[in-house]
Amino acid sequence: MKKENSLIGWLYRLTTSGPIPKMVLSNYTREKLLQYHYGLSHNGRQINLKNPKTFTEKIAWYKLFYDNKNFESYLCKIKFKDFVKEKLGEGHTAKLYGAWMSVEDIDWDKLPNSFVLKSNCSSFGRNIIFVEDKNSLDIEKTKKEMMRWLDYRVEGVNGYSRGYYYVTPQIYAEELIGEIKEQPIDYKFFCFDGVPTYAYSAFEHFDNGVAQSSKIAIYDIDWNVLPVIYKKSQCVPVEKPKHYDEMIEAAKILSKDLPFVRVDFYDLKNTFYVGELTFYSGGLDCCFTPESFNYEMGKHFVLPKKSKTHRIFNTKLQRTI
Repeated sequence: MKKENSLIGWLYRLTTSGPIPKMVLSNYTREKLLQYHYGLSHNGRQINLKNPKTFTEKIAWYKLFYDNKNFESYLCKIKFKDFVKEKLGEGHTAKLYGAWMSVEDIDWDKLPNSFVLKSNCSSFGRNIIFVEDKNSLDIEKTKKEMMRWLDYRVEGVNGYSRGYYYVTPQIYAEELIGEIKEQPIDYKFFCFDGVPTYAYSAFEHFDNGVAQSSKIAIYDIDWNVLPVIYKKSQCVPVEKPKHYDEMIEAAKILSKDLPFVRVDFYDLKNTFYVGELTFYSGGLDCCFTPESFNYEMGKHFVLPKKSKTHRIFNTKLQRTI
């Protein structure tokens, strides 16, 4: 057992310390890595995957065992725009300026003066570059940074998340919403089996383009503030968004037939944008104070049957561990 734990610890450090060999993890290894990560994030506490109760435990189970044939349409932040257009119609996602498999394919002259560069398969505010003035952008430095985004899909291995295994890494440029120093508020809805049940607002994600802790408040579906702290954030409530009712209806449509998904929105002057669909909200580090809310959230999350399949990356991989 000690030898196995030592091996898992070594593999965990390998997969979280930068560029790594291309590999696909077996179900057994992914489960062991997830348990190891959870223990580090929760002071050695063991995760219950056989009979998960809390929202965080069920998210972990979801990462490992839930499969969906449409994952690429949901999780690829480029293809997701087509999914939203199909369900809600035109004009509900940030405008896409281009998508590329290689940094050398980017035609910088065709991009507007301000935009955002992103990876199509990252989360937690990683792999985002805000460009307020293209003329002051160090293009060579930017290309070098984005090459790292394409080198290996960090979310597939480090996140142990089955869904990201089906997303081919790309870089894309989209509309910059608001100014860098004053990003719009995120409105996020926790949806269980197509029913928006809780919401939270988040702002001040970035400081001059660098990801940081947000100011977050959690609400019931009638926008009443709940006495809950998310992770280590500050609880700072905001006014109900102008297009709140439309967001609720859109969240119902986009989350239909899904055991759980978080639907994120931006509220604009004349409409709303859908920011993304998130299946693994908060990841393994998700925690609430009081802990009882984690159990309350878990009651709404009815897990589907465990998938018996294990599809792998779209790209050719070298080995399986």
